[in-house]
Amino acid sequence: MIFFAMPYGLKPLRQGDPNVKYNFNELYEYQIKRPLVKAGLKPQRADERPGAELVSTVAWEGIDRAGIVVVDFSAASESVALEAGWAMCLHKRMIVLAQSEDDIPTNLRGLRPIVYDFTPRGTGELVEQLFAEIERLRKQPLREMDLTPRNPLVSTVAQVEAVFEDRVRVRDINKTDRSAELFRDDVSYTEVLPAQGMPKGKRFQVGGQLRGAFLMRDDVYIFSQKEIEDDPWDAWEKAYPVHSEVQARVNNVVGRDAFVDLPGGGKSRFTVHPGEELQRDNEVTIVITKVDRNLHRIDVRRVEAAATAPLPERNSYPAEQERMTATVHDVRLDKGFLLVNLDNHPSLPRPAMLHIRKMTPGLRERFETNQVNKGDQLYVQVVRVSDDLNRPGQMKVDVCDLVSTGEDEPDWEPAA
Repeated sequence: MIFFAMPYGLKPLRQGDPNVKYNFNELYEYQIKRPLVKAGLKPQRADERPGAELVSTVAWEGIDRAGIVVVDFSAASESVALEAGWAMCLHKRMIVLAQSEDDIPTNLRGLRPIVYDFTPRGTGELVEQLFAEIERLRKQPLREMDLTPRNPLVSTVAQVEAVFEDRVRVRDINKTDRSAELFRDDVSYTEVLPAQGMPKGKRFQVGGQLRGAFLMRDDVYIFSQKEIEDDPWDAWEKAYPVHSEVQARVNNVVGRDAFVDLPGGGKSRFTVHPGEELQRDNEVTIVITKVDRNLHRIDVRRVEAAATAPLPERNSYPAEQERMTATVHDVRLDKGFLLVNLDNHPSLPRPAMLHIRKMTPGLRERFETNQVNKGDQLYVQVVRVSDDLNRPGQMKVDVCDLVSTGEDEPDWEPAA
């Protein structure tokens, strides 16, 4: 990485007419940066880095990380002089640019400068000389001083200030000049991920708060939750083999969902059957059905449910072709279906399934773009009621959603 300490914008030259200004941004962006990037190098100025702190902080970190520092003294600039001093303190390999040797401070006169003219021909020759000097310096041994840690990881709390499909932008609540973006790959190991995009919930909405650390990665400032956590999934895969039984503690019960803490730190949830009385801190026996480290998800089922919950009578299930309202119970985007509670049959032991193939085009589009939420109301028709092979004595209910014919009353037709 090559850090450029040079003037920004339009500036007059030190030795030139003060009324004539030259565009240093265009010099860097179009004549210097592009050929360096094409050659496989990583040029950087302090004003380029996204999601960063104060420019002075960015400049220090950039100089600290750089293999070579290029300093241009062609125009008067206090920040350029300061950055040159930092590079000298760190014993960085330096390249000095100027319009004249008189532009260079006396304490740097020992460095051989590249003197160039601010003309098309002069800047073209500048790039050729810059390449030659970079190659010469790359062959020299490093003798840099490492005065600061490259990525000091300090746990902090950040507030979500913008939400995108693949990331959220956060700002440090204790140091408000510091902001960055949290991407899916850096979301906490304990946060369940959807098949695509970012998790939903209060923590990932504008105003939500997340604990993590700000750091540099590949010259980009980011926010990461994983960097301050140990990866537990190797241990969890060993501790929770599929089909094994474990004792879990109920952490919370919300509606028909029981959230449980597994031994060893894992978390999961299961559906509470009608008639079951579960409270916080109850101990339950569960069976592990799936462990998915990519989605940070552990699926379980409660083994006592079939024995303790009364089995519904067969005639309590809906009839095929029956139509009714339904409430979305869970969204399984990764599996391609919704689980819905049938409002006319609240005592059923488990929700009905609405597969993506049985969705109307409008609902399918909302489902695939993650716009269907728990609690949404639908109008459905039962298409099949069959024996549940995995739960003896219970039935599976499959439904499709319906589309309106346009009448005032709900006169509905099944999806094509």
